[in-house]
Formats: sequence, structure tokens, C-alpha cells
Amino acid sequence: MLNNLAALYAAQERYGEAERYALRALHIHETLLGLRHPKTATTLSNLANLYRLQGRNAEAVVLLRRAMAIREEALGPQHPDLAVNPEQSRGGAGEPGQL
Repeated sequence: MLNNLAALYAAQERYGEAERYALRALHIHETLLGLRHPKTATTLSNLANLYRLQGRNAEAVVLLRRAMAIREEALGPQHPDLAVNPEQSRGGAGEPGQL
């Protein structure tokens, strides 16, 4: 739900509000699911995309690398999902909650 609100605000270019909800979602996932959980990786990717939209590329890269490390650990380094993120390659938001 928080990721969906963040995505909605990001689409409206209300980046401050979007970041607040994305950070809250990240905190919940890290606290309840753990730092290495795949849902935490998804939330990190969402936050990174929000930062990318704002031109905060250095911050986005740090988060994307962390998300990729989590996914590599969960899926294995040769998993095809690591090669391409279908939502990003389409240029759209993908499923709800994904920026």
C-alpha cells in the first residue's frame, strides 16, 4: 500500500511525499522481513527509481546495487530476471507498487 502511494505521488511529481512513503515502506520491510528479503529489494528498486526521476542518480545507483545483491543472493547470479527488469524496459510503472 505504501509503495502504491509512493508511485502515485511520483507520477504526480510530488516527490517529497513519494519519498516519505517509499522510505516508510523500506523501513517496514527491513524491520519485519529483513535486510536481505526480496521484497526489501523491490522497495529499494522503487526508491531508486524515484531518485532517478529526480536526477539523484548517485543515490539511485547505490540502492539499485544493493537491490541487485539481494536478488542475486535469492535467485543466483545467473538467473534471467537479473538481466532485465521488464517494467523498466517498457518505460512504465509495471505492476502496482512499482515505480
